[in-house]
Amino acid sequence: MVNDNKRIVKVEILHLDELGYGPEGNHTRRQWREECLKYFLFGKDEFLAWQRGWELLAKKNRLHADFSVVIKFDDNEEDTFQRVNILSHALDFSGHVFEKEANASGYCFLQEVLFDNIIVHRRASFEDATFNEFSWFENAEFKAYAWFQRSTFNKDAWFKRAVFNGQVRFRRVSFNDACFIQAQFNDQTYFESANFRTGANFENAQFSNVGHFEWVTFSTLIPSFQGVKIGDTRLEFSDDTYFTQADFTENSIKNISFLKRLADEHGQTDQALNFNAMELRAKRKSTWQQLQADPVFLKLLPFLPWRLLVKSSYIFNGNFWFCTFTWLYEHVSDFGRSFTRPLFYLVVLFFISYLFGIVSAFENCTPKLTHSRQPIFQELAHTNKCLPDKACISISGYRAATEYSLYRSGNFLDFSDADKNTASVNMRLFGSEFEPWWARIFGFVKGILTAVLLFLTALGLRNKYRVS
Repeated sequence: MVNDNKRIVKVEILHLDELGYGPEGNHTRRQWREECLKYFLFGKDEFLAWQRGWELLAKKNRLHADFSVVIKFDDNEEDTFQRVNILSHALDFSGHVFEKEANASGYCFLQEVLFDNIIVHRRASFEDATFNEFSWFENAEFKAYAWFQRSTFNKDAWFKRAVFNGQVRFRRVSFNDACFIQAQFNDQTYFESANFRTGANFENAQFSNVGHFEWVTFSTLIPSFQGVKIGDTRLEFSDDTYFTQADFTENSIKNISFLKRLADEHGQTDQALNFNAMELRAKRKSTWQQLQADPVFLKLLPFLPWRLLVKSSYIFNGNFWFCTFTWLYEHVSDFGRSFTRPLFYLVVLFFISYLFGIVSAFENCTPKLTHSRQPIFQELAHTNKCLPDKACISISGYRAATEYSLYRSGNFLDFSDADKNTASVNMRLFGSEFEPWWARIFGFVKGILTAVLLFLTALGLRNKYRVS
């Protein structure tokens, strides 16, 4: 039995709706409070046994009311009985002041819940909670910790102008559409591994400490952080693979651009590079979509690329070339974030040049590839005569072809090579100044490609290791 020396002064049920109490939802708040008190007066054991008696019925009807009952005594002591509940009726906590903690961990809210303008003086716990309908936390103030870890918001979650004075945790939370416009985060904020299935709006929010968005997935829309103030702190995001690639509207491009500037201003180079890649990719997709809307482009599309370039004005179209070069920039160097890709293509280009040199030598100098006499000293290389045997050596035609191929492939800036240098090498190796007509053209193309790949390799190294 309850201690006779204690007088019960208050029975408080922690939620405020007036209907839907009891295992079948047929009690009003007052009726349910009186019934709870009646059974509590029989003693704690009797009270808990009574709860167990209707538990199966409540689960069957999915009408668990909030049976977190606080019994207050005249000596300021309290007894609390908390249960995990499924709440089937709309709840309105608007303007309520929670002097102690607000605990709704594990609750399932089947209908709309309103927490607008509430004030929670101690920890607010909504861990593992499920909100099946709209949930409103507008202008809510959490003076201590606010934990929403592993919760699920199946409809809009509205935290506009909410103030989080303590640490806030939204780790592994699943949002449908979340609004944090003008919200204030005055301590560290954790959204790690959360999933925003539709949208996320943080416009004009304020972060006074680190905002952790590592491994957060934005599945449908690019989040909006425009106007966000972070002062001397920072926002931490993972790379662009966690952001949707299907949203490339003008508004999404603006959102990405703002995040890029924000990261760049706070020295977050990796994040700035990631957002730069996202911005260029989104601009390319948006521009390509505009091109595809052109009837002329659609008519020529099956004949890309040659007929499009030769028989249309798209050879002079800046949008077309923007799409082309950004596509190449992405696939050759990952928007400047990789130095291994351009280095690989440089090796491939060297190998192709070597094969071209071999083919050129054998096709154009076959009769002369059986034997060659090469002067030992470099200053004799311009002559077509041979000194006594001690001054000359004999090389096979295969060796001559190999040296020629290495010379042409190793000469990276081939377009700057003087014709006389190539003629001198050919004369030294083959006794002839042969040069097929296409070799010079190939040299110019190779020289340009080599210069570009060297630049991209250097850019990737600089971005990777912060070389200034």
